[in-house]
Amino acid sequence: MPSFLPGFAVFAVAGAIAASGPVIIHLLNRRRYRVVHWAAMDFLREAMQRNRKILQIRDLLLLLLRTLAVLLFGLTLSRPFFSSSSADVDANQPLHAILIVDNSLSMGYHELPTETLLDAAKRRAGEYIALLPERSRISVIPLCGSASGENFDPYRTKEDAQAALDKLEVVDRRGSAGLALDLARKAATQAGDIKAKRIVFLSDQQADKWKGQSPDLLNDLPPNVDLQIVNLAPLRAENSWVSDLQVQDSIVSIDTPTKFVATIRHQGAARLNVQVMLSVDGVEVQARTIDLQPDSQVEVPFAPYRFERGVETGKTTFVPVNAALVNGDGLPADNQRYLVVPVTSGVPVVFVDQYGADEKPSEDRYGETYEIRHLLTTQTPSGETGLIQVRHVKIDQLDVNLLQDARLVVIAGVKQPGASIPLLRDYVRQGGQLLLAAGAEFDAAAWNQAAWLDGDGILPGPLQAPPGDLAEIQVQRLDYETMSGGYFDLADNSRAALSALYSEPLFFKSVGVNLDASTFATLLDTQRRELTRRQQELKAFETREKSRAELARQGKLDEASRQQREADQIQRAAVAPHWLQWVERTPDDSQTAIDEQLKNIKPIVLAAYGNRTPFMIEQAIGRGRVVTVTTGLFTLRWNNLSKTQAYAMFDPIVRGMLKSTLPPRNLATADQIVLPIDATDRGAHFTVTRPDSSIQELRPDSLDADTYALNINHALQRGIYRVNAARSDSANAQASDSKLWEIPLAVNGSEAASELTYLNQQRVASLLAPPAEPAKENFLWVQRGDAISLAGAKTSGLETWRWLAQLVLICLLVEMAVLAWPLRPLQLLTGIALAVAIIAVTGGTPVGLLENVVHYTVLVAGALAAVILIGLTLMRPRQLGTPS
Repeated sequence: MPSFLPGFAVFAVAGAIAASGPVIIHLLNRRRYRVVHWAAMDFLREAMQRNRKILQIRDLLLLLLRTLAVLLFGLTLSRPFFSSSSADVDANQPLHAILIVDNSLSMGYHELPTETLLDAAKRRAGEYIALLPERSRISVIPLCGSASGENFDPYRTKEDAQAALDKLEVVDRRGSAGLALDLARKAATQAGDIKAKRIVFLSDQQADKWKGQSPDLLNDLPPNVDLQIVNLAPLRAENSWVSDLQVQDSIVSIDTPTKFVATIRHQGAARLNVQVMLSVDGVEVQARTIDLQPDSQVEVPFAPYRFERGVETGKTTFVPVNAALVNGDGLPADNQRYLVVPVTSGVPVVFVDQYGADEKPSEDRYGETYEIRHLLTTQTPSGETGLIQVRHVKIDQLDVNLLQDARLVVIAGVKQPGASIPLLRDYVRQGGQLLLAAGAEFDAAAWNQAAWLDGDGILPGPLQAPPGDLAEIQVQRLDYETMSGGYFDLADNSRAALSALYSEPLFFKSVGVNLDASTFATLLDTQRRELTRRQQELKAFETREKSRAELARQGKLDEASRQQREADQIQRAAVAPHWLQWVERTPDDSQTAIDEQLKNIKPIVLAAYGNRTPFMIEQAIGRGRVVTVTTGLFTLRWNNLSKTQAYAMFDPIVRGMLKSTLPPRNLATADQIVLPIDATDRGAHFTVTRPDSSIQELRPDSLDADTYALNINHALQRGIYRVNAARSDSANAQASDSKLWEIPLAVNGSEAASELTYLNQQRVASLLAPPAEPAKENFLWVQRGDAISLAGAKTSGLETWRWLAQLVLICLLVEMAVLAWPLRPLQLLTGIALAVAIIAVTGGTPVGLLENVVHYTVLVAGALAAVILIGLTLMRPRQLGTPS
């Protein structure tokens, strides 16, 4: 049995009543007769007897066509459908409507000048809300979050739901179909007193949102939940966006020019004279004009820029930079990209080699770090040291005081490590960076014994001593195909040029490193035992401290307990050291799962020689890392690397290692950003200025006894967020003299969200089909122009009204043909033209009118033909020939 949408069944009843009209008229006409006074009555009787049977058949046919046309017209207005479940729509039974509204970046596209796709989604959702039965519950859930936070509680009135719908805004985040259904499942658990639930997912169906989704996506939906996917994809989408903004040097030294490169992507027809603007700290500094070809990508290099801001020696200043497309397009939200650049002067770096401060170039006494020191130090016009501050020592001079403010330690050419390994390991575990190289009098056996320790030292694996006689070894070159990690891509060099550059140096000696599976198993086992021991000790310290804190609260803490506390503090500092001054304090790893801490422990070969033995190896230790170079950095007995242009590789390597010691300032849009602060600042007044210039107060939260952080909620828009700290005792916290510090944060959305490619109904159905099974739609696809069904997805025949409307036209067309034949051909042609035009209006196929150019053309042509033929019919033209 067919069902009808709530409130529409009355049209079917009205159509049935109206269908009786032609029958009544027909019966009344049969009772009427006319008297014809005519002399030739005999001839008339013969003619009537001859045509009576034909007229009777024609009258019955006309009666049938007229009755059927009226009845079908009523059914058309009632919008019938057929349900395949027991969840038929009852106008008196409430529904729980779950509206998942896509508010990702792509929904900000302007298909119309005054309406975005999100505006269209809210309009469609509002129309659906208005049709819901009384006492329905309505959940309005933004797919990508909102500034008001997450709320799964359904609204009880249509007015409240509409108000929540109106507040939705586009955010700079990616959405996914999987996330939409996860949110819908959570919302479906609410309003448990209402069994019939309708999920409506309103989205542009961007291809990126369906990427990587499981075919079993719909299997977890409850049986009483129906899903409708509302397609809001524009007819045609064109977009240009800034997909990337990079600085040539990962960390920039003051007064040294650096180059910015913006990557512009374009989708659609060609665009000419597009202007790209570079701004530094809000001031426009450069502009470039480019042409964008269809579906292209263009790298836009800007002229070198020199930062001239005052930077305290040994400190780092973070400067916001952004690149923007000046010419607008349909999606303006992605026309900018932001970057925070670290600008520094005199970063402390400790260099350790065989001579230290005893190095005397005048006597041909060069330390193994000589060349790399000169590569990284630049004399500025003001006479200051540029990027780094050099501390040149011997291995036995290393101590906590020397390392506590150092960002990087470079050790090369040292014969044996002595007692420095525990100190160096603690330095790296806290976040320090260590570059370790052979060369000079490097003793592989001594280093292996002191620094491997079955994986508890600072070596990536056991070392193998190089042959002592140069005649015994085979000269090696670097293999560019093995170079990875982004360290070796020097600016303004093609791949072919880099391959030629790195094949130039010759290597005569190198230390072998065993990185086989058994070595890694030993490393993993050692680290697991060590981390387990540390976690147990830290938890024991925490338990004892809680007990002492309770005794102190009760005033019962005795002298023995105080002494035990001091001893625990010393022991805890040895287990979890925190003596690096520049590291942002974060909670220790006592609560972090051991498997999570071991996830990235495996050493990685960054580059190898032609015989595939390692040249450079990277290993994570705690929060820092060690980069091991198996050859020397200067001594010619090991290689001629320092005499070639390939030595420039160490500049980006060192800069990259220095940058990793800096706190992250370039972030992705997120529900919450956590910014650690110094415990001494916790009493300050904190605010964040968002990209829209709104100011929000922040309160520091305690992460543990010594760690505090600021939580920036709902960072959902791209741009620069400025976190300010001011003296809390100042009368005006915004005054410049009260400011303690300011931290800029660059927040950007995903670049993939700007790709405006969409999936159609068939493609979505194929993605949601189980493997090895034909695509079967277990959802309802709602096309543009189609109403969202209150019946849910478990229905069929929702397009029946279109076919019924066309049957009405066919009935009328046949009736006109019966009446017109054979004397009124123009009337017949007029009916055909009108029928074709109206069929086009109703959409002869499931594709909507505006999405089908053929239908639009047929509509216009049919309407014009109808007008012309109606005019000719009214003129009643007569055929030339013998008068009747």
